[in-house]
Amino acid sequence: MLLQNTCIHTVTSFTEMTPGVWLTGPIPRQSGEDCGGDFYHDEACLVPDRIPEEIALLSSEGILLTGCCHAGIINTVEYCRKCRPEIKIRTIAGGLHLRHANVLRLNETAAYLREQEIRDLVLLHCTGAEAVAFLREKRPDFRIRTPLPGESIEL
Repeated sequence: MLLQNTCIHTVTSFTEMTPGVWLTGPIPRQSGEDCGGDFYHDEACLVPDRIPEEIALLSSEGILLTGCCHAGIINTVEYCRKCRPEIKIRTIAGGLHLRHANVLRLNETAAYLREQEIRDLVLLHCTGAEAVAFLREKRPDFRIRTPLPGESIEL
């Protein structure tokens, strides 16, 4: 089915979409986070895919909504802090793409979130059940929710 009268707008930089709501545009990958290995455009794994189109949404209330966070949550938060330093991120909702993360990566992520005083996490499927369990065990000071499909939550 074709959508009629559609308009596609590509966000290429940190952009305010409506008062108090920003889309990140492509997120610079600077922290060296391992986000689950390499991704490719083809089955032969010859054409790398850095997934530059993945973006996040930041509200002036300090809520950060991620997709699967292929850029890494540290990169994502740091980019938001760079672009909107006056906003204190307090809640992250979305995937953290930690499904295949090793213990070192999980510890680095947990420590970073604690340093940033981000303690309210709404974690979705690509975070990974083992990573959620790890965060719950290592950081009991975090409020961690894992909503079911279709479940409504209040941030």
